[in-house]
Amino acid sequence: MKRNIALLAFLLLSASMWAQQTINPSANQVWWGYFSESDFDIKDAIISKATVKPLMLAMYVPANHQQVGTAVIKAVRVYLSAKNVSTLSNMKIWISKTRPDKVSDADYVQDISTPLTTNANDFELTTPYEINNTGFYIGYYVKSTNPAFIRIAGQASENTLFIGNPEENMTWNDNSSSGKLPFQLLVEGGNFNDDHVTPKNFKPAYVFLGQTVDIPVSLSNQGISTIENISYTTTVNGNTTEEQTITITPLPYNVERKVPITFPATPTEGASIYTVTITKVNGRPNTSPDKSATGKISTVESIRTWPRHMLLEEFTTEKCVNCPDAAATLSEFLANYPQQASQTSVVCHHAGYYTDWLTVKASSNYEWFYNDGGRTYAPAFMYDRYSWSGLTPVERRKNHAEDLCQVVDQRLAIPSYAGIQMEATLNKKTVTVTVNCQRSWDFSNTPQRIILFLTEDDITAKSQSGASGTFVHQHVLRAVNDTWGSILDWTDNSATYSYTFTVSSSWKTSSLKVIALISSYNDSDANDCVVENAAEVNLGASPTAVTTVSTTDSTPVARYTPDGRQVTTPQRGLSIVKTADGRTRKVISR
Repeated sequence: MKRNIALLAFLLLSASMWAQQTINPSANQVWWGYFSESDFDIKDAIISKATVKPLMLAMYVPANHQQVGTAVIKAVRVYLSAKNVSTLSNMKIWISKTRPDKVSDADYVQDISTPLTTNANDFELTTPYEINNTGFYIGYYVKSTNPAFIRIAGQASENTLFIGNPEENMTWNDNSSSGKLPFQLLVEGGNFNDDHVTPKNFKPAYVFLGQTVDIPVSLSNQGISTIENISYTTTVNGNTTEEQTITITPLPYNVERKVPITFPATPTEGASIYTVTITKVNGRPNTSPDKSATGKISTVESIRTWPRHMLLEEFTTEKCVNCPDAAATLSEFLANYPQQASQTSVVCHHAGYYTDWLTVKASSNYEWFYNDGGRTYAPAFMYDRYSWSGLTPVERRKNHAEDLCQVVDQRLAIPSYAGIQMEATLNKKTVTVTVNCQRSWDFSNTPQRIILFLTEDDITAKSQSGASGTFVHQHVLRAVNDTWGSILDWTDNSATYSYTFTVSSSWKTSSLKVIALISSYNDSDANDCVVENAAEVNLGASPTAVTTVSTTDSTPVARYTPDGRQVTTPQRGLSIVKTADGRTRKVISR
C-alpha cells in the first residue's frame, strides 16, 4: 500500500493477443513509445479495492529527446485491461509540460467518446501536438465503476509510469520501477534513422585465465529496420579488441533483447571494468549517440564456489490490508517447495506502509532500498537484495507460490563466491553467535560485511488489517547486530566474527532463529548491496545449533598437458586442470 497512492497489488496474467492496429502510419510516421509489442509479460494492477476514484496515468518524455524531440504527435494508442474495460468512462487524453493537479489543468485535453475495447485503442488527436524539443507528460484520465485495473507491461524503465490524481487526494507517484504504461504515440517527423542500437550496462561476471566469456548485454533497436547482425569491440585497461561481427536473432524496431557478447580474459588475475561498443548495425555505422556499455569482469585462474542459501526479506505491517494474502503465498511456498525452502531464510520487516508494534529501527532504515524518493509500500519483497529491474532491489509481491518459487530458483541457480558456517548458543538472556566465513576472491566493489538477524515466529497479531480471526506473524525481525553490517577482516580469504544478542523476556525462545548473511554495502547505490550468501540456525530446534556447509571446490590440484604429462605451473596453450572436487576442465593460457 502506498503512502501517497493506493496499493498496486499485481495480478499476473498470461499474455494476450493484441487487437489489430486501427491507425496505420503513413509516410514519415511511426508508432513510438517506451512500450513495444515485445513486452509480453503483461500484468494488471488493481488500484484500491476500498474506494473507486478517477485515475490519471502518464509517461514522461524528456526535453530534447533525440528521436521525438522535433516530431509532431498525431495520435495515441492505449492498451486497456479486459478486467474492467466495460466499466471505464469519461476517458480523456491529456498532454502537459508539468504534472497537473487536475486533468483540466493540462496543456492539452481531449475527450474520448468512442467505445473502448480490450488491448489496443487508437485515438487521433483533434489538434496535432508539436513537441518542439520540450519535456512533457502524456497519458490518459479515466473513471471506473469498479476497482480500477490498469495495464502494466515489460521490464522497469525510467519515465514509463506515473499514477495519481491530486484532485482526488492521490499524490502523483513515479511507479516506473513496476513496469511500463502500455501507451504509444503516432509521431510524424523526428529523428528515426536506421542503424540505431543502444547497449545497456551489464552485470558483474568472471572469466578464467586464457579464456573468454559470453555475457548477455541488452540491446535496444531504435532504428526503423530490423537488425540482423551487429559489429562490436571490447575494451579493457586501454586495450581494444579487433571488431567482431555476429549474426543475431532478428531484432525489430522498438524492441529490446539480450544478445551474448564475447569478452576475453585479462593477462593476469583481477577485476577490471570492460566496455563494449556497438560499432556497426547491419554492416553500417551505428548512429546511436550511446554506443557503449560497461560492466565489471574478474579474471581468475580458478574459482571456488558454495551452494547458495538465499535471503528473502518481506516488508509488511499490521496496517497493510493486502499483507495477509502475501503472507499466505509465502507460507504456501515454504510448505509446497521443501527443497527451495530449505535453501531460503525469511526475515519480515514491519515497515514500508507505516509502522506497528513489531517495527525495529533497522527495518525502517531498510526502506532506503525502495530507491524511490522516499516513497514506500507493502507488501514487498527483496531476494538477496538483488535488483532484477536495475532500478531497485524491492519487488512487488507474487500472487502465487509457483511464481515465488520461480524467482527463488533463478537466484539459487547462481553459485556463491562465499560460504558461511555459524554456531549459535541460546542461554536464558543471550544468544551468542560465531560465524566462520570463507570466500574465493574479493568479489564486490565495496568491503564485504556480515549481518546477523535474530527472528521470532508465532507472534499473535494485535490488529492485522485484511485478516479475519486470529492472525499470527512469522519471521519477525527482533534484533540485528548492525543495520548495514560489520566489515569482515579477511586473512587468506577467511574471516571470523562473533556477536551476542540480548534476549527479551517477552520473546519465545522456542521460536527464535539466527540468520547470517555476507553482503556488499554501497551507501550511494541501493542496487550495489547484494547478498552473496546466507545461513540459518534454528534455536527452537536446539539451544546450540550449527550450520552445515557444502562446497563446490574448483581449486586446481593437478595440471596436465594434452599428451598426459603432469606439470606444476600453467603452460602456454592448452592444458587440462583437475580440481579438488574431482572435475576436470580445459584451460588455454596465452
